[in-house]
Amino acid sequence: MSGVAAVGSRGHGSQAPHAGDDPGGVIVTIFIGVAGAFVGGFVVGLLGGRGVSGLNIWSILVATLGAVILFAVYRLLASRRVS
Repeated sequence: MSGVAAVGSRGHGSQAPHAGDDPGGVIVTIFIGVAGAFVGGFVVGLLGGRGVSGLNIWSILVATLGAVILFAVYRLLASRRVS
């Protein structure tokens, strides 16, 4: 459970590069943070690296990378829908 909380918190931390109004709430942010761990692990695995492997610094960095990617895609899709 602490792993999910730690990875979910990456969703909040990964919003920093994407300044402005957040189109989703806290639940969406946590979901994107958790899903970011899967995306980050997949992307790093494609590049030949080791993905998420437990609760350590490398896994947190990989999860943050994935969450930043997902937030960029989410904001792109959310801005198109509002316009």
